[in-house]
Amino acid sequence: MYNELTYTPLMDHSSPLEILDLQFGAYVNDLFGLKRHPTEDLVQVPKITIPADANLSPRQITIKKYWERFKRPIGVPLNHYTYVKVLGRVGFVSKGIVYAVMGGMCISTAAHLDPEVDGLQSPMGVFIYLGLFSIGTPLLIIMLIGISFYSTWRFWEGSYGQGGDKTQSAFKNFFRCRLSPIVSGCVYIVYLTYIGKLLAKTREERIALGDVTSDDCFPACWGHSEHWYKKAAVVIFGMAFLIACITQLQNVFTKRWHNDLMVHHCTRIEKWVMITLGHLGFLARAGVFMFVGVYMFKVSRHDIEVKHDSFADAINQANNVKGGAVLLWLLGIGLIFFGVFAAGNAYYKYYPTPPPHRQAFYLEDSELHFEPKPKTAEEELTAVIVEIPEATSAKQNTPPMSEIVTPNNNYPSGSSDKNPISIATTETMSISASQTTEDSDVTSIPSPVEESVVSPGAPLMIPERPPSPWESTGRYRMRK
Repeated sequence: MYNELTYTPLMDHSSPLEILDLQFGAYVNDLFGLKRHPTEDLVQVPKITIPADANLSPRQITIKKYWERFKRPIGVPLNHYTYVKVLGRVGFVSKGIVYAVMGGMCISTAAHLDPEVDGLQSPMGVFIYLGLFSIGTPLLIIMLIGISFYSTWRFWEGSYGQGGDKTQSAFKNFFRCRLSPIVSGCVYIVYLTYIGKLLAKTREERIALGDVTSDDCFPACWGHSEHWYKKAAVVIFGMAFLIACITQLQNVFTKRWHNDLMVHHCTRIEKWVMITLGHLGFLARAGVFMFVGVYMFKVSRHDIEVKHDSFADAINQANNVKGGAVLLWLLGIGLIFFGVFAAGNAYYKYYPTPPPHRQAFYLEDSELHFEPKPKTAEEELTAVIVEIPEATSAKQNTPPMSEIVTPNNNYPSGSSDKNPISIATTETMSISASQTTEDSDVTSIPSPVEESVVSPGAPLMIPERPPSPWESTGRYRMRK
């Protein structure tokens, strides 16, 4: 059974909380990240089986358990969803402001509009630009809070591996759900330290920070350093930015990020505006990362004059080619599109990030299953010898059905206050179907004895209570 609007399973992997949320609309239900198509079957991952001959110590078993949970993450706990949603939404608005202002500074550099900030088209340049206003310090404080929210959100989801999908390999889940969010969070931690540095400066000192001094000339000084590890660090940074460029190009030419947006709840115009802004914005972002990656490799091989930070100097390379001003214009417009798209994620994105194919891991997927050790011939013979006398004594000591009462033995045999369950059991067995009529004073009580008892001497068998929805297997079962 599925909800036709959100394709959310209502019976197999649902909890009362999820079913209750359906009353408040599909938007609330989609926050849980369980949307999948009804014709798409759940992927069954192989069980983690420990061989019977594996002699593992308790410490090794604990390490194995946490390692499997690391490879098969179940994501952010349910009681953290509200905090993750708030952090992500505020953080994306701040991220959108950074990229939108950065795009405007690219256009300003191309048109030579403001000599004070021309050439500072970078995240650090954005913070310098905001700090130059008369209310620059309050703006920087607001950006400090917003970026700290975004960084915390990235670390929170990365630590839990939010968004892990059963259909993807362990490496792909690690790269997408752990490595990428944590690296992104570290980058924004650097931005936080730079904002803190600006808050302690005056307006003139903030302008001076845009110019690189001899003590702060990364990566040019490192590229020509005599220490091999500094040159290697510049090359590694260049490779990292080129990898980031490739990942952004994947977002440009694929639809893999469409499932992260709640565009099926909005109008067609809103849907296509968000998707168009996203594709064009990712293209501009890929261009920025390509510029920075190429700049890192050039610095490691050639002597390049450093004027500003690495981001700004990398983008300023466009001024050295024919038609560079047009390229800066296009790059600036694309970054503005990405800024609007990032700010729109505060409303249109799922929080926390759902699995791409909605095939989330469950807690039982990472449980360890131990194979039973085979019994030796002596153990099997001993078990047979012990079972024979136990079965004989149990048969001799079986009480008659009239003496069987419920586990509550406070109702002795022969008293007027007999156990109602015992009375119902005895009467149900003694009264035949022909004697039971509509005018009978005896009310037939449905009892498991009618189906389970096959002989008068068999004990009373009460079937197990069916599991409640809270105990059903799935993402929302109560964690111990």
